[in-house]
Amino acid sequence: MPETIRNEIQMADSAIEIVEVKDEKRGQKHYLLIETKRTSSCIWADGKKLHEVADIDIRARYLFGDRINHIGHLVSHMGGRLSYDQTVKLTNGEVMVKLYDLHSLHIGTYLFHKVVHWAKGFDPGCRVVPISLSRSDARDPENKTRRNRFYENFGLRFDYRTEVGIEDAEGASDRSLTVGDLIAYQNWPNIRACHWLDGFKAMAYAFDKLRRDRRANLSQIRFMKRQATMKDRWLLRLSWHLNWLNYGIIAAGAFWLGKQFS
Repeated sequence: MPETIRNEIQMADSAIEIVEVKDEKRGQKHYLLIETKRTSSCIWADGKKLHEVADIDIRARYLFGDRINHIGHLVSHMGGRLSYDQTVKLTNGEVMVKLYDLHSLHIGTYLFHKVVHWAKGFDPGCRVVPISLSRSDARDPENKTRRNRFYENFGLRFDYRTEVGIEDAEGASDRSLTVGDLIAYQNWPNIRACHWLDGFKAMAYAFDKLRRDRRANLSQIRFMKRQATMKDRWLLRLSWHLNWLNYGIIAAGAFWLGKQFS
């Protein structure tokens, strides 16, 4: 009987992209740097795949834009994992956009699509690890509806617990869901991928505009200081002349009073 040949293959790859996110309501633009890392390890024996584990890690950082105070900040961190037991986890513990003023801009959809698209590359029969929903995420009806619709767009069905007082506020996704049930949902009309040179050109233009604005502001400040200095000198001369006039009036008044009482 031929000896069983076991072979382990490990792979890793990463990708970096810059995306432009438009906020039509506020008339703003934001540029995000998104880094995606994928790793996998397979064990083969006699030409058959015995085990496979894989991970995806996605980090989005604020590169530049109309929110200068956000530059360098982590916008979102998502990830997933395929385990030895052929179960797929679609989260790394959180599926959220951390910066409040970047909510409702389809950033979460754009990033979670990457996770689901990655998961769709595995056996359709792989079971999806249930995702739990917290009541704290349903703090108001609008946020609850948006959160629930977000997951449902990707094919996730939930068993909601209604005894918490708010309908569809918390629960867990259906334990029978498989990778084949997932939908690689795509909807981000305000987000476009940029060539990295285009992204850095836009960033250079933004910083050049800031530099020119700063130069203009400094020039205006210097002009105002000169104007203030000239005004101070004029007031000083005026006060000097008024003082001599006052001295003359006082002297004349004293002379007149002296004559009256002499």
